[in-house]
Amino acid sequence: MNIITIPNGTLQANCYIVETEHAAVVIDPGYMERQLSAYVAENPDKIKFIMLTHRHFDHLAAANALKRMTGAKIVINELDEGGLYSDLLSLGSMAGGFYNKADPDAHADIYVDEGDTVTAADMVFKVLYTPGHSEGGICFLIDNILFSGDTLFKGSIGRTDFPSSNMAEMRQSLDRLCTLPNETVVYPGHGEPTTIGYEKSTNMFLKR
Repeated sequence: MNIITIPNGTLQANCYIVETEHAAVVIDPGYMERQLSAYVAENPDKIKFIMLTHRHFDHLAAANALKRMTGAKIVINELDEGGLYSDLLSLGSMAGGFYNKADPDAHADIYVDEGDTVTAADMVFKVLYTPGHSEGGICFLIDNILFSGDTLFKGSIGRTDFPSSNMAEMRQSLDRLCTLPNETVVYPGHGEPTTIGYEKSTNMFLKR
């Protein structure tokens, strides 16, 4: 399995292409960066799913365009689907014009929740429901790798002062992530990769 990291747009949100020889998924395409467009051009039929960790524009603004280009299915928690079609719900209205306007006709193809799986050929992703940053926030776990969206960063966590954010839910979600093995590698929505063990020992938000 190969993981390609593409920092997206002005907020440098991480878009991930996760691929094997047989299939690929794109996690959190906030902007159609040149590297992502080139990958699509070279692999037009390989991308099977567009997997979204939460509703905010910097993580999903390019999802519907990517769907049209590839035919891949959009996967998100139902509570956060509104970010696909509403600038208000995606917080895109706060972006100062850096991102395209939401498409009112955009929609998800697959809703996922706690314990569900997304299978793309030989890759199986488990869904963890981790609200807090948004009410429909989710993480994707494959083997010992966690794509944490804006739930957990290296040394920090996602903001909880946005509409649909909730600090109490975030604490519960972080407690859930702390039950994962220490060697679990975390690919966050912003910043560098880390591990669950490193965050448990250094991240002030995970200490109790």
